[in-house]
Amino acid sequence: MPELLTTIRQTTRRGREIAGLFREGEAVKALAMKREDGHAMLAGGDYKQVVARIADLYITRRDILLGSGANGGITVSAPTNEDVAAISDAIRRRLRARGEIGADERIYPAIDQNGETYDLPIAAGDRLRLFRKTWGSVGGRGCEIGSNGDIVEVLGQNANGLHLRSKRGDAFVEWRRLKDETTGRLLLGRGHALTTYAAQGATSDEHINALPRGTSGVTAFTAYVAESRSRGTTWTVISEGAVHEAERHRQAIGDITPITRERVWERVAEDLSRKPYKALGIDLLAAARRDREQALDAFLDCLVGLERRRIEEPDFGRKTLSKLRAAAVNASLGRHLQALDHAMQENASIAGDLQRAREAREHLLALRAEATAAKQRIDEAADAAPRPRKGPSPR
Repeated sequence: MPELLTTIRQTTRRGREIAGLFREGEAVKALAMKREDGHAMLAGGDYKQVVARIADLYITRRDILLGSGANGGITVSAPTNEDVAAISDAIRRRLRARGEIGADERIYPAIDQNGETYDLPIAAGDRLRLFRKTWGSVGGRGCEIGSNGDIVEVLGQNANGLHLRSKRGDAFVEWRRLKDETTGRLLLGRGHALTTYAAQGATSDEHINALPRGTSGVTAFTAYVAESRSRGTTWTVISEGAVHEAERHRQAIGDITPITRERVWERVAEDLSRKPYKALGIDLLAAARRDREQALDAFLDCLVGLERRRIEEPDFGRKTLSKLRAAAVNASLGRHLQALDHAMQENASIAGDLQRAREAREHLLALRAEATAAKQRIDEAADAAPRPRKGPSPR
């Protein structure tokens, strides 16, 4: 398995050390070094204010790099497409106010690789992102001018297409080569900022790791990509309010412990150090092998135990079978004990009722027998008594 062991993009030893710490998930140490150097900052305010601060930092550092003759320039990355759009628009407004964006602006319907639609203003001086392999002509010869994730600069436009500055040189691209075949919209995006994933192959003199929504959705993997794009300084700008709010929601209900600025930095370091495991296809094969080995070990342990018992006690099998049967009977009876107890109580009640009924019947029979005997005695006494004689009838 290939493994990334060293970082060589950074020109300074300290820069390579910081990038390596982010790669290893040691964001606590990396952020401490960046804060010491003044290259990591918490930006206050709402989302728009944080985006504005990122755009201002971009303009300031861009001017410094241009003034020093640097060729690599400065790049910006953010976690989501929404963040990229907001930052790119803020940077473009500042460049347009300075006159670096031409007056030939036209607004075109556009779409990105995820199917998200939007209106895209294009003018000379704009930077655009390509979403697919794009063909044009350089010096009159057709060639590929870029592919997904590449940034091009607009030199001009006309009814036929765009004049662009690409990695192959100044090129002309027809509109039909820039349109999405299904919707007819331009398959282009804003290019003053990139998502972290799109920036993986980028290299610049300086880079801004923009986190205007805080660090809740960031991991050590994306943090390393964003923190290792530049040869020189990487600026980390984080929304203090977003991190503060995330930490407040994590507190237990009723917990009034104040959230200090240092606690906010601790939460940032915790988020940037997370390395959630991503399941791979080879995990299925590894799990099958592990289960097979565990089954073999279990069978071998059972076999060894059985052999040992057979040697120690030859009659082990019969006794074990008797114990298993007894255990099965006990387990079966145990499940029915409560039902049996209830049945016995009911039967006892019924038996009591039957006993009382039998006693009542015997008593009734005895009374009947006594009544019959008494009647018989009365009849016998009546038969035995002398009858009166008949006298002469009165006249």
